[in-house]
Amino acid sequence: MTDQYDKRFTRWDINYLKSKGISPEEANLYDERFDGEDIACLKKANISLEEANLYDERFDGWNIACFKNNKITSEEINLYDKRFCNWDINSLKSRNIPPEEANLYDKRFYGWDIIHLKSENISHEEADLYDKRFNRWDIIYLKGANISPEEAGLYDKRFSGDDILLLKKNNISTEEADLYNKRFNADDISILKQNHISYEEANIYNNLFNGEDIALLK
Repeated sequence: MTDQYDKRFTRWDINYLKSKGISPEEANLYDERFDGEDIACLKKANISLEEANLYDERFDGWNIACFKNNKITSEEINLYDKRFCNWDINSLKSRNIPPEEANLYDKRFYGWDIIHLKSENISHEEADLYDKRFNRWDIIYLKGANISPEEAGLYDKRFSGDDILLLKKNNISTEEADLYNKRFNADDISILKQNHISYEEANIYNNLFNGEDIALLK
């Protein structure tokens, strides 16, 4: 009996399928991506193999059962970009963000990224204006501080959104920040600036010393 199941099924799969009363003839008809537990999950949710096989191959049995429970069809699910996992899609769908809109956001953004951007009225066009180093929180905070994509993009690539906010808070321009050695991060530069230590002086110190070290030595 055991050797009638497809070779893709492990011994554990076979024992599990048999315990759920799923025959080799039935199990073998499911797409090869589904293991024994997937098939049992699909059966329990009353999802036929024909219906299960309609879902994109990135989704396992448990994913499909969740979609079915949330009344999301395979046709709609498959329209979402392949970067989105089941959690992304369920979250987007529950907030009425259709695939046509979600797919327009840059590939760096996933389900909750898009949800948060949307909640701050940041469209995909506006988000795309910000440099690709910036994540959703960077963009939200930069916009909240009235820092445009153009201004944010002038800061060196090593600076995140939080870094730029800190530098701006300390009245450190992009030009001034660039004068400090690249080993110094935003915290270093801010400390040096607060202690009136110029880039000429700071850059002379050995690489072992960070901004705080140099400030303490002064």
